[in-house]
Amino acid sequence: MVMLNREIEAFHMIKPYRTVHEPWAQNTIHILRAEIIGGLPEMIPVMLGDCLQNMRAALEHLAWELVEVGDGNPGRKTGFPIFKDDPFTPDANPSLTRSFADKVSGMPEEAVAILKGLQPHLGDDPEHELLWLLNDYSNIDRHNTLNLVLAASDSIEARPGKRNDSGEFIPDYGNVLNDMLMSDVFVHGAELYRVTLREPDPDMEMEYNSPLYISFGKAGEIMGRPAVDMLHGMLRYIEQIILPQFMKFFPMDRMD
Repeated sequence: MVMLNREIEAFHMIKPYRTVHEPWAQNTIHILRAEIIGGLPEMIPVMLGDCLQNMRAALEHLAWELVEVGDGNPGRKTGFPIFKDDPFTPDANPSLTRSFADKVSGMPEEAVAILKGLQPHLGDDPEHELLWLLNDYSNIDRHNTLNLVLAASDSIEARPGKRNDSGEFIPDYGNVLNDMLMSDVFVHGAELYRVTLREPDPDMEMEYNSPLYISFGKAGEIMGRPAVDMLHGMLRYIEQIILPQFMKFFPMDRMD
């Protein structure tokens, strides 16, 4: 991920984005919009996708090895099961139940039990479980370019004000009826910040500061944290939660 971080840092250094001030309603409403001057470099979604595919493939290799440990014969249906919906409830779609059974066929029963306990559907929010996100985004990457968006961090600073004679921005809420942050997705044309005044003021300005990060996105939704942080979270989950539970099936003398 070192090269990926370098690409992202280089992208932020050229600052291909800015904010645009729009006065409305005879200067009683002031809006700040996002403007994207240049798109993301093509290598960033490629590198992100490569990381996702490598992690997903590692789990598939683990599934293959578990079948061999169980003296089974791995086949084209063998795989590491990742299910957002419970395939074992009485009203479960029969195709889900068959798919799970096909993926784990030939594995030791204890390994199958561990896999059942790792399923995203057991989490409080299955669609945002790391294992499901890995599965979902790796599937998207196989068929399409990953949808990435610029997102504002939680430490957004936005305020109305004016500039003094020396050009320094001075916060000023004296004429402000209300102000509000409108969006944390920094896409072209998005309304970021809105200030409503009691009286018209053509000299009103707005200051907006927020470290931006690249996030996975889907249907206008951001996934809530930087894409690179999410990749690190997925990798830690695999290394610290998943793999240790299966080490018992691979004695050291077998791995030599």
